[in-house]
Amino acid sequence: MMKFSRCVILLSLIVAYGTAKPSKVNENLGKDQYLAKAKQQITEKFQFPSFCNGVECPKYHLVKKYSGFEHRQYDATQWISTPVTLDGEGISIHYKHLLQYISGFNSAGVHLSITAPVLIMIQLGKDNPENNTMSIFLSANLKDPPMPSNPIVSLQSYPKASLYVRSFDGYALAEDYRKHIEALTEQLTALGLDFNKSFFACNIYDPPTKLTNRHNEVWVVAA
Repeated sequence: MMKFSRCVILLSLIVAYGTAKPSKVNENLGKDQYLAKAKQQITEKFQFPSFCNGVECPKYHLVKKYSGFEHRQYDATQWISTPVTLDGEGISIHYKHLLQYISGFNSAGVHLSITAPVLIMIQLGKDNPENNTMSIFLSANLKDPPMPSNPIVSLQSYPKASLYVRSFDGYALAEDYRKHIEALTEQLTALGLDFNKSFFACNIYDPPTKLTNRHNEVWVVAA
């Protein structure tokens, strides 16, 4: 049986997601040139799902819709990430580090676009906090993202990925994520669909100020 108690970190992240404040954007001579370059790198138009709340999120196409979950094929993605300790204080501190990066504390001194989701990747059976990461999705239009100015933060790129995704609504607490990841893995096992059992991901798409039509997801990688 997988151990999901560590999903309690999501409780404090939900608070941080709505209350952390961006730092002031740094001004430098290269800012206009950098933003102009980013605009030139806009790819073909893509209709993002409504649950992305009008901001950019990872692109995917639906492979198959099952009862209770979906099989999605995601494009390659890039993220700004940091190791995270599995406690409330650690979540708040490390999330602010990520927020500072997109708010201008980077090598280009530019404020990057708000995106979704905030992702927590939890390695199962490993207690080293460096095995658990918190990430913010970076726009696919950034072909050359600025380097982080904080050494604890790093850029991460992931290739195309085949994921099993279970979605649910409401204000998600630790117990909700645990319940839905268990339901997803039980369904996959019953259907004979193999998946990576070494980690799972919890995704937050909405700030706490959104009262209705909230959207949460759990991900596992198809083997």
